[in-house]
Amino acid sequence: MANYTRDPPKEVSLPLRLPLVGLPNQRAASPSEDSRLVNAYVELGQDEVIRIVKRPGLTELYDNGGYGAGMYKQYSIFYDEFISAWRALIYEDGTQVAGLTPYTPFEATPTRFFSFNLSRTGLESTTIFFHDRYNCFTYDTTDGLEELAWAGQSTVGPDSYNLVEDDTLIVKASGTTAGLLKYSAISGTGIADGTLIESIDSTTDITMSLPATAGGGLSALTFTLSGPPARDGVSIAERQLAGGVTDLNTSVYLFTYQRAIVGSDPLGPRAWDPLNIIYAYAEEDEAVYVAKNLSYLVAFKETTTEFFRDVGVSPGSPLERLEGLRLAIGCYQWRTVQDIDGYLLWCSFTASGLKSVHIMFQTKTEEIATPAIRRVLEQMTPLYAVAFSISGHSFYVLTDPTAGISLCYDITSKFWSYWNALGSTYFPFVSASYVASDGGGTRLQHESNGKIYLMSPDDVLDVAEPIVMDIYPPLFDANMRQSKYLERMYVNADQEVGSTLLLRVNDEDQATDEWTDYREFDLGHPRPAIYDCGSFTKRNFHFRHESATACRLTSVELDLLPGTL
Repeated sequence: MANYTRDPPKEVSLPLRLPLVGLPNQRAASPSEDSRLVNAYVELGQDEVIRIVKRPGLTELYDNGGYGAGMYKQYSIFYDEFISAWRALIYEDGTQVAGLTPYTPFEATPTRFFSFNLSRTGLESTTIFFHDRYNCFTYDTTDGLEELAWAGQSTVGPDSYNLVEDDTLIVKASGTTAGLLKYSAISGTGIADGTLIESIDSTTDITMSLPATAGGGLSALTFTLSGPPARDGVSIAERQLAGGVTDLNTSVYLFTYQRAIVGSDPLGPRAWDPLNIIYAYAEEDEAVYVAKNLSYLVAFKETTTEFFRDVGVSPGSPLERLEGLRLAIGCYQWRTVQDIDGYLLWCSFTASGLKSVHIMFQTKTEEIATPAIRRVLEQMTPLYAVAFSISGHSFYVLTDPTAGISLCYDITSKFWSYWNALGSTYFPFVSASYVASDGGGTRLQHESNGKIYLMSPDDVLDVAEPIVMDIYPPLFDANMRQSKYLERMYVNADQEVGSTLLLRVNDEDQATDEWTDYREFDLGHPRPAIYDCGSFTKRNFHFRHESATACRLTSVELDLLPGTL
């Protein structure tokens, strides 16, 4: 048998791929240098392939007018100028349902923003409890809008009541007990000092905490209304509360300016026991925000964070401080705190002045800002954040409107990017909510144009404006410092007719005047490519997609030759 020689099997050399995704890696504080993504997010599939996806677009849902001041599900609040004052108007979808008393002094733009909580009032009934740090309110379709008084600041009466000596029951002679609240103080002839309303039994009957000292006839009684405690020594026109409102075991909790955590009765968001109070005094820093994680109450302060749990103690506050969970990390700005699907995210602050971003899940806290993101934060004054879920991802968008920067953290893929919208250099939305009904979905409230937008993966424009997706990969040198010639580039992307990917390059370390003109990849072609891409030693690439189509980019392949042509 003949002995034939065999050549070794040939190896197929795969084309070099350009690394598209790099962590934001600003060398200094500027967000316009080095690798970054703009209006895009990263998706890691089960095939372990990283793809870059253009963010979803926006459609206008409602035009309510005014300045955005917060949303809860289908309810939103916008400020409207009213006789040299700002009046907050409440809308259900696009219909006004209530209005608050205008506040003064008049400001160039309104600065009061609302915190919301759905509070239970019975086994099958709820109300929306909300406040702007100056005043507290409840709203529901049964009782409408009601404003809570600060404890000791408002009175009802004198009104005539029938008293019986040594009895705790009093009966109103005429009219009803409407407007009275549990724990309101009672004064008048036949009433012992320190007597409170223990319960309101009907439209005429009230049970007192102490028996009457005289009786046998009518007595003129005055009621000093109960409510959350007001700040000592200042006018109630001043700020009273830190941001946030939450519930724990059906009680509503607020964080006061003076670092007190005060709670309502269970199922009673309008009943505030003056004894239900505990202080977050482990450190003497300022109260910023109150939230909930698992079954723990989280008290964010300026440079520290304290935790409390409900241990059912009575009388007094049922809360107990958990010393072992206390953090040496605080909150920079209360409107940056967002709660989404069990995660708490916020712009953090420490006693050394370090600004960062942290995430808390099941009371475990992790810093998610990289050193590069911290460098950007040094030059920012973050004012607000929004959080929402869409396209299988959850996002946290932190904004400084003065600097014109919005940092977007993808909780799902754990990548940072920059987002903007509607012609702004930042993402100009102050609140987000999800509504499941028709016309629902992910809603975003604009900061100043009075509109609510719907964000949807089916929308490829921001209303009528293009979404400009920018990809700046890390500086590329193919792991060799010698000169190289780039013969051609191929793009692996979803094929979309009418979709164009633009490319420009810079061989001078992103110097502003050294960028080339844009060249085009036709993403409607089965294999988009451009040719004769020049020689370089190291190069920065900039890809841009602004076509009115979706875009999902998988990779960019390079035919690269050593040397210069």
